[in-house]
Amino acid sequence: MAGRRSDEHARATRARILRESLELASHVGFDGITIGGLAKQLDMSKAGVLGHFASKEELQLAVHAEAAATFKREVVDRGREHPPGIQRLLAFCSLWADFIESPPWSGGCILTAASFEFDAQPGPVAARTREGMVSWRSAIQRQAQIAIDDGDLPREHDAAQVAFVIVAMVTGTIQAIQTHRDPTACDRLRTALAVQFGRPIATA
Repeated sequence: MAGRRSDEHARATRARILRESLELASHVGFDGITIGGLAKQLDMSKAGVLGHFASKEELQLAVHAEAAATFKREVVDRGREHPPGIQRLLAFCSLWADFIESPPWSGGCILTAASFEFDAQPGPVAARTREGMVSWRSAIQRQAQIAIDDGDLPREHDAAQVAFVIVAMVTGTIQAIQTHRDPTACDRLRTALAVQFGRPIATA
């Protein structure tokens, strides 16, 4: 019984460290996460944090994995509830716009911000970030290709170009939110997407 309580306490502590790290990363980026800073915020010892994450890099990777799982649950999985092709493509766009407009973290969308933070850096966290962005763009491109094949997008459209434009629009929106504090950025994104597809992009 004591062992089970100890395991439950360890899992709860690890989850608490991750929650705090996600919030911190949304404000100061992945590089801003430090073992010492976390220990102070959580009123723990450095050794206590290191007992759950043996290094800063291990903690960063865990934070990225948790953020990616949240994005998958809120955007990818919900988008896949729609039929493949134009409906799923529009759902992906709508859900992504909603996600960056009202992210789960108070400082903004961690994953898109990480794509800027690590764009020219080596290392496992940078690699994981690039892999995630490539995978997501590929998912968008696949739905664009189905929409073209089905005749829901013009035949002359190129699926890779459609995916490129969508990602560029969203990353530009992130910059408008974070750098310019533009409260209309997500509305402008939906308008731009509506022009791109010739149909409205509703909130999900």
